[in-house]
Amino acid sequence: MTHIFFVIFFVSYMLFIALTFPLHYYYGKKGPKDKKRNLVYKINRSLSKNIVRFSGCDLEIIGKENIPDQAALYVSNHQSYMDIPLLVHVLDQPLGFVAKKELRKVPIIGKWIYFTESVFIDRKDIRQSLRAINDASKKIKDGHSMVIFPEGTRSKSSEMNPFKPGSLKIAEKAKSYVVPVTIIDSYKLYEGNKSRVRPAKVKIVISKPLPPQEKGQEKTSDNTVTVLNTLKENLKEHQIS
Repeated sequence: MTHIFFVIFFVSYMLFIALTFPLHYYYGKKGPKDKKRNLVYKINRSLSKNIVRFSGCDLEIIGKENIPDQAALYVSNHQSYMDIPLLVHVLDQPLGFVAKKELRKVPIIGKWIYFTESVFIDRKDIRQSLRAINDASKKIKDGHSMVIFPEGTRSKSSEMNPFKPGSLKIAEKAKSYVVPVTIIDSYKLYEGNKSRVRPAKVKIVISKPLPPQEKGQEKTSDNTVTVLNTLKENLKEHQIS
């Protein structure tokens, strides 16, 4: 029954979001940016909160005090489709995501991702990837936090895929904090059940942020190793029995 209720809710909400598109187009062309951003944030927050609720997720949050009071780059492992609503719900602020270019073509969802000030990246196209990194860094400078999944795709398990190169370049260009976020067992909500929504216990660990890099400090590649090790340690330390 959880799966049926979830599908009904999700489809209904997607239709509602589609009805709000004219407002987003208006604010995007004529309205103040902060009004558009606030509208998207409120809808996103409501959607994500209810997705978490209707999925039957038993959520434990660790380290919420580590969320900085300024825009930052959040770097997370990626186990499930559910990771995005979980992060929007937990971080509770306007967020954009570095998303695969294929998602742009998904009806309604692709347009909604665009309205959240996310950026689409094609990792096979170096020039386009650099443009996406620059766009994401500009958004952070403009006060809009971004989330990146350096694995590039869902692991659908408790294991992590290798990090894609250059994942932290966004923070380097934006001179922003890097916040490691570890998601534990979100795949058990969906991918671990043959693509059916089922209740599960999930943990999210927000680690202490790495400060903005200055010239002469350790290289971005070193910070990538630090974040990777932090995520791996949290996955091991906070295993759910």
